[in-house]
Amino acid sequence: MVDPYSEPKIREIWLVARTSVSLSSKETGNQAWWMKEDRVSSTACILAHNDGILHAPNVGDSGFMLFSNKKFIYRSPIQQRRFNCPYKLGNSEESDGPDCARELKIAVVAGDVIVLGTDELLDNMFAREIEEVLKGESKTKGGIQPKELAVLIADLSLYNSFDKYTKNFCFKCSYSVASAMMILVE
Repeated sequence: MVDPYSEPKIREIWLVARTSVSLSSKETGNQAWWMKEDRVSSTACILAHNDGILHAPNVGDSGFMLFSNKKFIYRSPIQQRRFNCPYKLGNSEESDGPDCARELKIAVVAGDVIVLGTDELLDNMFAREIEEVLKGESKTKGGIQPKELAVLIADLSLYNSFDKYTKNFCFKCSYSVASAMMILVE
C-alpha cells in the first residue's frame, strides 16, 4: 500500500502475521485492527498461502488477480456501497470493522502468479495487459522475477493512468501512485 494513512495499519498487520504462525489471514487482520488507536481507514487485502489454498480476506476495492500458465483465471470481487465508495477497514464510527471482510479461498499451484494491488493498479490494468507482460517476461533470461514484474506492472498502471485515450474509466489519484506486489507460487 502506498497510502500514508493506511501504512501504520499495514505495519501492524505485518507484525501480527510475522509473530503468529498459526493465524489465518482473516484472524491476522482482526488482531491488527484492534491494535490501532488512530482514526484512519483503508481498504485491505491480506493473502496467506497454505497447502495449495490461497486464503484472502478482502475489504473494499484493493484486491488481487490470479494467473495460471500466463492466463487470467480470477479477480477478487470488490465491496462497495455505491460507485467509488468502497468498504474501508477502520476503527471510527464511519468505518467498517474486520467482520465485513469477504473471505476468499482459491486453489493455487506452483507457477501461478498473483498480482496484488490497490484499486489504482487494478483499475488501470486490464487482465489481458498483464497476460501480455507475463508472456514477455517468461521469455527473458531467468524467467519471471516477482520483484521486477511488480515494478513493471506498477509502472504500466501509472502510465495508463495518464493516458487520456485509454479505454479504462479511471484516473490517477493525486495522493497515491499505483503499487503492485507479485507473488509467484512455489
